Amino acid sequence: MAESDSKVVRNGCEALTREDAEEGFMFAMEHFENLETILRGIARIAHGKDAEIEALSNMGGALACEAHNDVDVLHERAAQAGLLGELVREGTR
Repeated sequence: MAESDSKVVRNGCEALTREDAEEGFMFAMEHFENLETILRGIARIAHGKDAEIEALSNMGGALACEAHNDVDVLHERAAQAGLLGELVREGTR
C-alpha cells in the first residue's frame, strides 16, 4: 500500500490530513456565515413585533459571527505555521 493510501489511526480516530483540515475549516466557516445570516434575518422580521426574539436572534447572530472568526483564525494559523504533525515527527520533541 502506498504511503498516501495508508491511514493513521490514533486513539481510535483516523488522523487528519492537511486537506481534511482545510475542508473542515471552510465547511465550518460557511455554516457559521449561513447561521449568522438566518439569525439576523429572524431579528429583522421580529423587529418591532417581539423584542425577546429579536434580542435572542441578534445574540445568536453575534455568536455565529464570533465562531466564524475563531475558525478563520485557526485556519490561518494552520495554513501559515503548519500543523504540528507536519512539524514534529512521531516520538520526537
